[in-house]
Amino acid sequence: MLLFLTLILERHAVLFAGSNTWRNYRHQADVFAMYNILLDGISKEKITLMAYDDIANSIENPFPGQLFHTLDHVNVYPGKEAIRYSGKSLSAQDFYKVLMGLNTDQNDDLLIFYNDHGAPGILSVPETCGLPIFADDFSNVIRLMAVQKKFKKCFIIIEACFSGSIGSLINHPNVITITAAQSFESSYSDIIDYMVGVSLSNEFSAIIMDLLQTNSEITIGQLFEKTKNRMKRSTPCIYGPAENMNLKVSSFVGKLRTSNGNSNYQSSPVDESELDLLYHQTIMTSGNETLKAKYLMSKQKMEQLSSRLSLAIKLLTDTLEAEYSSQKIPESESESSYFDVAKEFLTRFGEFNPNDGYKFILFKDLCSKYQKANIIKVIQSIV
Repeated sequence: MLLFLTLILERHAVLFAGSNTWRNYRHQADVFAMYNILLDGISKEKITLMAYDDIANSIENPFPGQLFHTLDHVNVYPGKEAIRYSGKSLSAQDFYKVLMGLNTDQNDDLLIFYNDHGAPGILSVPETCGLPIFADDFSNVIRLMAVQKKFKKCFIIIEACFSGSIGSLINHPNVITITAAQSFESSYSDIIDYMVGVSLSNEFSAIIMDLLQTNSEITIGQLFEKTKNRMKRSTPCIYGPAENMNLKVSSFVGKLRTSNGNSNYQSSPVDESELDLLYHQTIMTSGNETLKAKYLMSKQKMEQLSSRLSLAIKLLTDTLEAEYSSQKIPESESESSYFDVAKEFLTRFGEFNPNDGYKFILFKDLCSKYQKANIIKVIQSIV
């Protein structure tokens, strides 16, 4: 009987920080902060931490070996030994393999926390790690995990722009998902630290973790409502059967020590342009010529990627308009076509600026007006 109860109470977590480079500090800080919070309720061997791990010891870090998530400057960096997958082992395929390879069964509750940039139906992975995570593939992995009895219940938390477009595709009676934003909406960074020169967190993630530390015994529905009421910029969304909203958060995170959360935290979200300006001012006034050169090179690269993407989309649109008549494609067909089109395009195009996620709305528009085969044919001819 005791053995049976132990199996029922098993908890596992997969935490994925999908970015690298210094200016994306907040994504790894969020995931490391979540890791530290979960250690209260989940044994560390059951937490799979995935992060590029290039921030703590970056030459840009004024506090070497440390990452902060609050203005109290409490170090949340767990050390290299805690990070199971790092560097180039953070591809979309690596993420899927980790999920499918979990040593879990139908008695285990699973928490998945993703944190990074996003686009419609897309979650980014770090630069040099290949194609991003696509919502249809992610949804299929969750479905296969359910078929293989990899969890009892699964709670997914997604911090990313356009994250509602991911959550809306994950449909299973034992899965519930909370996203930082609606399917057409950005999410926003938060907790600007002028001493470090970056944002330490994202508005949605900071609020979620603040609430977890305040009371982990609330239901998922209560967590969602409290988060939604405190958000100032984006609109969080929840997906899954209504009955799953009554599940206790502690089923997934354990009974955490009660605290006052981040006592200095006052939500003040900013968009990417404000964050870029802070980063620019910090680097250009640092007096460090090595950092300036590295920053300017990265800035130029991102600007070139943005320009190249805009030109490619314009050429694609112009060619389709010139060669094919537009028509009204049924929504169900255009939705499925979008992923095939986006995958074909990105396979050929390669890396893109993660801040350009909004431009992929144009691909969805094309899929609503042109046959998938014609769009792919043009992509193959111009990209």
